[in-house]
Parts: sequence; structure tokens; C-alpha cells
Amino acid sequence: MRTHAARPDSTPQPAGPRGRAVAQLPGPGVRPGVPGPLTPLNVARLQSAAGNRATGTVVQRAIGWSQAEVLARRLEDAMAGLGTDEEAIYGALAGRTADDMKDIRDCYRQLFGGSLDAALRDELTDDEFERIRGVLEAPAEATMNAGERQRAAMDAAGAIAGQLHDAMEGLGTEEDQIFNALTGRTPSEIEEISRTYTARYGQPLADDLRDELSGDDLAHALRLIGLEDTGTVENMLQQHMTEGATTVVRGRFTYTLTEDSLDVDVGAKFTPAAGVTVPLDTWNGQIAGTWNRFWITEPGGRSIDLQMHLRNDSGESREIRVVQNAVEGSYGYPDRANAGMWYPVMPASTAPHEFGHLIGLPDEYQRTADDFQAITGAAKTGPENASGKSEAEIAAELHTALTVPDVAQRAPGATTVLQNRGLIAGGLAQQGVFAQAVMTAYNDAYGADTPNQLLPALQNLPAGTNWTLMTVFSFASGTIMGNPEQVGTGEHEHPVEPRHLREFKAIVHNRWPDLDWSVE
Repeated sequence: MRTHAARPDSTPQPAGPRGRAVAQLPGPGVRPGVPGPLTPLNVARLQSAAGNRATGTVVQRAIGWSQAEVLARRLEDAMAGLGTDEEAIYGALAGRTADDMKDIRDCYRQLFGGSLDAALRDELTDDEFERIRGVLEAPAEATMNAGERQRAAMDAAGAIAGQLHDAMEGLGTEEDQIFNALTGRTPSEIEEISRTYTARYGQPLADDLRDELSGDDLAHALRLIGLEDTGTVENMLQQHMTEGATTVVRGRFTYTLTEDSLDVDVGAKFTPAAGVTVPLDTWNGQIAGTWNRFWITEPGGRSIDLQMHLRNDSGESREIRVVQNAVEGSYGYPDRANAGMWYPVMPASTAPHEFGHLIGLPDEYQRTADDFQAITGAAKTGPENASGKSEAEIAAELHTALTVPDVAQRAPGATTVLQNRGLIAGGLAQQGVFAQAVMTAYNDAYGADTPNQLLPALQNLPAGTNWTLMTVFSFASGTIMGNPEQVGTGEHEHPVEPRHLREFKAIVHNRWPDLDWSVE
């Protein structure tokens, strides 16, 4: 019968199955100034609190006393009660060095008052004991030369990878075997174990852990291999823009969440036209300056640094063509970047804006009032009508300007009307209730048919002359996803707002749901 060891986040109560007295180690409740005898475990506790100077000695240790104590307790749990959890024992001992075993044996003796080797010999059959004999009798690293140490490390990584695979193979998963095999491993050991696992079994260790574990068990296993969580987020949405276009946003990114950082990797296949060089370093610098300035924090002081990066990957299905500017060396009409076409020369805000689409964010310009409020969570009232003219009178002026026989004069005439009536001020569109009332009056008077309504009339103006005019009668934010050059930035509006990062806050919140996370 198999009995499972206590979960790593539980507090096991030591009990000797063979009638041994169980030691209670000094812990947080020990009276100040009374450290107890300087046993190895007490030395370790003092060092954890105050460093080696607290004891006047230096203890060299491989896995650390705290980890050795965890493993000693797990070994005892695996042998306690009816039956023996052999796989949990194999996992705990797989790949341990002689130095590791010394610490584990010392902890076991202090905790349970007996020999670990004798207890194992008592619990295991001859064949089972043979599986761990090599670990129990391993030579000290100090007696090995460099080649022997390297071979021993590779053998250990192979043994641990095998234990992990055994724990996840077939029906059911042996969580204790996984935790025991990974506890106390150094980052370099984890790297070698992961590499060996992938080479042997054709699947990354982290992926198999995610397939086999969930909840707290998965979180604990990922922490043991240096990860909190990784994954891929994808979305797709359609946008109906007031300029008359319908566009599609396809967002996709891969993330890695650790104890103190959330790294976001965005891949795309950049395909340059002949003679064009992709300035990826420049774009990443602009992206970092806009997006990598934030932390996801909680009131207790925990802080997760958010770092995003754009990567050129020839294997990506998402392609971005890089084409030459209409006038080489400068960006201007008819150049217009979008999610699938960039230029070697672009304004410093363009790559960060398009990057926002690559992580799944919608445009915040040329939107209807309803779309704008749904996207930003805010209404935009704008200035009041202080022109001395009614909205209907301004609509009549606009209609006259937009129907003059000389098509080339329509956009300049309409621009003059809007400037005179305060709907374009300082070159910036004055969006809001006033502009929407003028559009409603225009449509009521002249828009019996759709092509005669105001926005279609503006869309039909010569390209390159109508952008500001359409912007007046739509809504845009002053953020990186909006149109700050046309509408300005509000008093409390910044290039990146918390709404742009809520997907990343959700990733952190999903990992630590009991904490109150916010974007700073």
C-alpha cells in the first residue's frame, strides 16, 4: 500500500513508526536569548537569522539545513504507517551527493533519534535498497577530480530526470515523488535536469508539470524549477473605425512569471523589402521606453517588474512587412504603418503603438462614442459651444463648404469652419458633446441617405486632407493607443494607462489571488 508524504505547504507532525522518540527542533517560538545546544540544526537556524558570526564558525553545506530538514521529514513520512512509499523515497534521494546525504542524515538523526540508513534498510526490500545504495555510498566530492565530478553531475541529472518522468508516467501522478526529487536543487542543477529531461523524453519539464499538476501543486513544482508560471495569451477582435475602415487586431504573447518579474515575449516575423534593414534595436528601445516603466504591486510591498520585448522570429505565423518610406529617410503621407506593415523610419510613438496591437489592445482613435466608452471606461464631454452659432448653423456652414464644386477646396473650407467655431483649436480636434451635436444636426438636415451624412462626406474627401476633420467627429484618447498628436493629452492621461496592462495584472492576480494588485 502506498502512503503519501505530507504536502510541502503542510506542517508535518513527526512520529516514529518504529517507536523512536521524535525531536522537536527549535523554531520561531524559542525564547529569546536561549538558543539551545549548538547542534547542527541549531547552528543552521542561528545562521539563517544572523549569519555565520552568530556561531563563530562556518558551516559548508550543499543543500542547506532547511532543505535537508524538509527531506528528512519527507523520508520519515514515506516510511511511516502501514506500507512504504518507495517512489517518494527514490525521489528524495535521486542524485543526492555525499555532502547532501551527510546533511540529510544529520537532520534525520536530530529529528528522529536514529540512523537514516538503518531505517531505510528496515523498510525496503533487497531490490528496493539496491536502487538507492549508490546514493548512500557515493564518494565525497572532495575526493573526485574534475572529470569525475562532471560525470557524477550528469549521472545525477539523469537519475532525477528519470524519477520525475516515472512520477508523471501512466495513470495518476506521484506529487510527492516530484517534490522530493526537486527539493534543494541549485539553479545549475535545475538547468541540467531540465536539459536532460527534454533530451530524454522530448518534452520540456515545465510543460509536463503543467500537464500533470494543477493549483498549489503546480505552483510549488514550478517554484522548485525557478518558475512561477508561463503561458501564451491570444485574442482577436474586429474594429469598426469612424474613418470607414474595419480592421482586425490579433494579439499574442508568451509570458514567464517569477517571484519578482513578469517577462512578456512578443514574436513576429519581420519581412523586409529589398534593400531595407529592420531597425529592431531602435524599435525595442522605443517600446521599452513606453511600456517597460511599470510594476504590478500590492499594499504589502510585493512588486512584480513588468518587462516586454519584441522578437524577430522567422518561424512566427504573424508577419510584419518592412517597406521603404515614400521619401527615403522621412515618414509622411502616404506612409501609414499598421500591425502588418512598418517602415524603417517612423515616429518614436509608432512602434510602441503597433506593439500594443501585438499584445492585443484595440485602437483608441477614430472610435464612436459608445466604442470609446467601452474601451476606455470613460466618456469625453469636451468644450461647450462658445461660438455664438447654433449647432444647426455650424452644420449649414459645413454643408456649404463640403459641397462647393471645386473638390480641392472642400477640406480647406471645412477646416476653416471648424477652426472659426472652436472645434479645432491649436491644431487639435475638440472632441465631445459639442462636436457630436453638430454632426447630429448635419445628419438631420442633410443626411437622408447614408452617403450624405457627415462622416461619409468627410471620408470621401481627398486622402491626406480629411484626417483631422474626421477626428473632430469621433473619439480618441491621448494615450499611445490613441492619437495624442491630434487630440492632446488630458490632465490625468498618460501614454500607458492601467487599462492597457490589465491582462498582465490578471496574470499576476491569478497566481496570487488573495492579494490586492494594482499597476504602478
